[in-house]
Amino acid sequence: MGGNKKVQQAFLAITDSAVLYQDEWISDQGWANILTRHYPGKVKGIKDLRTTVVRTLNNLAGTFDSSNILKVYKAKFSTQCPFTKTDRMVHYYRRGINEMPKEPSAASDVHCAYSRSLIMSENRARGMPTIVDLDTSKKASKRNDNTTDATPRQSQRGKEVVTGEGEGLSDFQVHRFRQKCFYLRNAYAIALEKLGAVKPDGTKTKWIDCCRLAVERAKMMGYRGVAADTIMEWNRHFRRDGKFPHPDPYFANGIRPKPKPALFEFFPQAAIDITDFIIKHQDHFTVDMIVEHFNKNMLPALHEEAKELGDESEEKALIDKLMENNPKFTTVYRWVKYIGFTVQPTKKSYYVDGHEYPEQKTDRIKLAKTYLAELEPRCSRWIQMTLDEFNDLQASLPDNDKIIHNGYDYELDDGTKMKEFHVDNHERLMEMANEKYTFGGTMSVRAPPNSRLVVIFGQDEAIFSENCSLPYQWVDPNGKR
Repeated sequence: MGGNKKVQQAFLAITDSAVLYQDEWISDQGWANILTRHYPGKVKGIKDLRTTVVRTLNNLAGTFDSSNILKVYKAKFSTQCPFTKTDRMVHYYRRGINEMPKEPSAASDVHCAYSRSLIMSENRARGMPTIVDLDTSKKASKRNDNTTDATPRQSQRGKEVVTGEGEGLSDFQVHRFRQKCFYLRNAYAIALEKLGAVKPDGTKTKWIDCCRLAVERAKMMGYRGVAADTIMEWNRHFRRDGKFPHPDPYFANGIRPKPKPALFEFFPQAAIDITDFIIKHQDHFTVDMIVEHFNKNMLPALHEEAKELGDESEEKALIDKLMENNPKFTTVYRWVKYIGFTVQPTKKSYYVDGHEYPEQKTDRIKLAKTYLAELEPRCSRWIQMTLDEFNDLQASLPDNDKIIHNGYDYELDDGTKMKEFHVDNHERLMEMANEKYTFGGTMSVRAPPNSRLVVIFGQDEAIFSENCSLPYQWVDPNGKR
């Protein structure tokens, strides 16, 4: 099968089955990229695929009237290629499945939908994709320059479509509203063009059909995970007053600032105590920690304080309620957020020394006992000698450099009195051990019978993993991490 036949079959197949490529002007290079993406086996090996596409689709294209049975339309203009950005003769082709287009009379009347979708896909990382203006004329460039100052900053886009002007929105919430705007904008644009139009099967295009087409076009740009029903729900929220409801009910209902929790209203010191606890454990803080701390330590103390105010006091009633039903994660999390602590993406800062934390001290004591009582006796760090050898050694040492350690006394089966020392007890003991033993010492006689020799490798430096931190961390009201 020749290259022209392969391109023809692939073009007709993709435009018959995929609504993404119907009723859209796409350049010759765009069609070459599409066919390569969807039919790599069919077009593989075709030299100069773009030229083959032009030759094939020129033969398929017809006039802009009802006599065009295949509904393939073409236009060509000497303009800038939307892919290579070089000036050349660019051919555009369109499969008008649902409607017959108007014949373009100038290059500004036709744009490559496929190249536009790629540009918008690249802009996805910046939030809601920007509208791509492919008009490269000087007039259009001047128009764009004049409107730059009126465009809100990237970090602010999306807030103006939320009740309360987006006050109190996190960066992630702003990003989500940008996505909603992107889907709704596309759905509205499709609806203006096709809503109520008669489809090939005789039925009229409904609003949900427009939403589905918007989802399909978004998928071509790399978006995933939104259903047509979801877009319809967003539309119901947005069409009431042209704004999305604020996700925070306090902002949505105009309650600002947020009401103070009853606990902090009656016991202001509780907010200070919670703040001090969080700051003390900020490098590894979790809400579960403050839940446990409050229920075990703070709540009994507050109960004693409330009893002094009388059984009829509001403070006593509040604490009795908390004693009966201890506050859970959600309630304590709301307290922490009210105080001003926020969860933000982890940033490189510095390492917090936690050597004096209670759990560190406990583990250190356990390690010391294991090291000294179980591991050290099995290491090659000991030397044994008879009592007479020890006395001769002491006599040979200067008066100001005697062995001051008593060592460990024991006897052999034949009654010979022995002494055992650690090689670190004296420099002379270490010299003797290096001369006497292969590894600079031997195992202790106090090691368990049939014990295997232990060799310990130590590193007297900091050992850490640069990527061991969690992706998010708590930040105090002053921005300290």
